[in-house]
Amino acid sequence: FCFFGCASFKPKTTEGPLLDFFKEAPLPHTQAALTLTENGRNEIGRENYEEAIETLNKALKIDPYQPFSYYFLGLIYYKKYSYRRSLNFLEKAIDLSNAFPFWKAESHSLSGLNWKALGNHQKASFHFDAAKKLNPNMHFPAEN
Repeated sequence: FCFFGCASFKPKTTEGPLLDFFKEAPLPHTQAALTLTENGRNEIGRENYEEAIETLNKALKIDPYQPFSYYFLGLIYYKKYSYRRSLNFLEKAIDLSNAFPFWKAESHSLSGLNWKALGNHQKASFHFDAAKKLNPNMHFPAEN
């Protein structure tokens, strides 16, 4: 049985279909949650943050163990300058992303940006370093 071990480790982008991160088709409830998460990501692109939050929360009710919705909720709250709230979602995304190193790196990177915005450069550096270890090809903004 494949839980999160189905993750694919090929280079990806945050714009690609989330199903591309699986070697095998996920369970139907996870597929339903991923579809909602994709819809939420599209709403973020249109800056419809409240609609995106509602959609992503629906995805989490279906499958609270997939990390993607937590990442995108963290992104929304980062964009809304609600850094501590963003960090709460990103912590959960990091915890659930072990089988998805690309997304774990993205979550660490965004956590670093949150900590940087909060003025905690030590924690920001920790997260940027963690992201670099997971994805050495990642590009970062100036960290100082």
